[in-house]
Amino acid sequence: MTSAMIFRDIGKSPDENLDSMESDELEKHYGKILTGLTVVACKELEAYLAINSCRNYDQLANLIMKRERINLRNREYDKLLGRLRTRAHRGREKVLKKIRDLYETES
Repeated sequence: MTSAMIFRDIGKSPDENLDSMESDELEKHYGKILTGLTVVACKELEAYLAINSCRNYDQLANLIMKRERINLRNREYDKLLGRLRTRAHRGREKVLKKIRDLYETES
């Protein structure tokens, strides 16, 4: 889903092939955005990357609970999943906005 959104933001269709130069340029921008934590907050970036790499929110929630040594009951766990979904969505939006901005200024 994110890939299709990125393609649209750079003015390509998702089924279009990028030439090697375009692909390298996109990869460079994407890497710069993901390492620039001023653009995307740490928690948003973590949630975005977890879901973007085809992991599910349950795995991310379990990782967070284990890391922070907390055990959540059903209702609290559902709230955590909701927060993770929101974080991932915000992270995706920030990454896409930054990619869109980079490509607009270069055009």
